[in-house]
Amino acid sequence: MPEIDPNGLNANDPGAKLDVGKLRYSLIPTGPLKWLAQLYTVGAIKYSDHGWKAVTKAESRYLDALMRHLEKHRAGEWLDPDTKVPHIIAVAWNAFAICWVKEGKDRHEVEDEECFVPSAQFMKIMRDSKNERY
Repeated sequence: MPEIDPNGLNANDPGAKLDVGKLRYSLIPTGPLKWLAQLYTVGAIKYSDHGWKAVTKAESRYLDALMRHLEKHRAGEWLDPDTKVPHIIAVAWNAFAICWVKEGKDRHEVEDEECFVPSAQFMKIMRDSKNERY
């Protein structure tokens, strides 16, 4: 995909930034991301750094933990009494762990073509629909 500026500027125009179609990490809310980092930190202190990667039968065990935390959340319990992190963040943590297992464990980065990256045509449609956020 050719790199383009979201405002239609040419690459050499002042203020141009060729970032249409690139992943927008700034959209991830920092509060929940901080909770997630806290949960990784708590796990590293309780067990070991990256110890979660060595768990046997990991996918089923992380799915079980994900469901236990989801049920606690659904029952109205906000914080996990052991970690002091919201149960819904533990759901996300376990989902990340399952994704890591499914991706082949040692593959730390997902190739760009595997991620949804909006095409220039998609971006034009969104701009034309008067949605100025794109």
